[in-house]
Amino acid sequence: MHHLLESLKGDVWQLSSNLDHLLGLILTLQDTTIMLHTNGAMSSQSMARIQALEIDNSISIPEAGVTLLKDAPHEIYLYEGTMSHRDICIEINFTEAAETLCISFDLTLENQAFINLITKLVAKVWPLHSHKSVRDKYAPNCHCCLEKQEELRKDTSSHPLSKILLNLEEATHLKLTHSGQFSHSVQEFQYCSQSTHWGIVYLHAGTRQYSIDLTQVYSLHARVDIFKGRPQTVLTGFNAHGHKILELAQEGMSALHQWENELKTATPSR
Repeated sequence: MHHLLESLKGDVWQLSSNLDHLLGLILTLQDTTIMLHTNGAMSSQSMARIQALEIDNSISIPEAGVTLLKDAPHEIYLYEGTMSHRDICIEINFTEAAETLCISFDLTLENQAFINLITKLVAKVWPLHSHKSVRDKYAPNCHCCLEKQEELRKDTSSHPLSKILLNLEEATHLKLTHSGQFSHSVQEFQYCSQSTHWGIVYLHAGTRQYSIDLTQVYSLHARVDIFKGRPQTVLTGFNAHGHKILELAQEGMSALHQWENELKTATPSR
């Protein structure tokens, strides 16, 4: 099976499949990692098997907390899974938006039948360097805005969300909701630690990984909500167009004062 990796070296294969057909095939995979990117936010987790449900015009993967719009314009690619530390990555790229679902897996005997089927769907082969990742869609067209974005990538200390995340205590229970035009994710987890690289804050929670690209969060609002009869502090992030792109919720009201103070004393780089 490793000859497939040799064939993929330096290439990205475009597959002739639609979302329905592909997910039908993916249900046979064992031991996968699912990663959803939407407008600067990312959630990733591993699972033994994928279960998918059709609800109206959507496809839901309940265990991953992910919902996809069934008829969304998309293209499907296959390439080496170097970013996920898996052998192979299948990318569902929503062509009209900055959102992508990646499903990664290893070349095992259990996945052989899927590999045989998927390689028959190759329609085009492109050089890997010509394939644009979802993060390429985050770069602004304005030269001035691009310069300010690059400054923030080098130093995130002025961004209020950076300070809020740095003050999280280990084992804090968080709920991260992030959305795009065609996909939606709801994740609940216990925060363990974090790291920052090139403007992106990575939140580690055991086998699960989450990240927020601070350059995409232009404004923030903190409030208290009541959820299932209990209070929670909610931080909502908006992009440069004023669209809500993520929400981060913490149980209780204790975080509200600190979050509001950070929002008053710092503003995102624009």
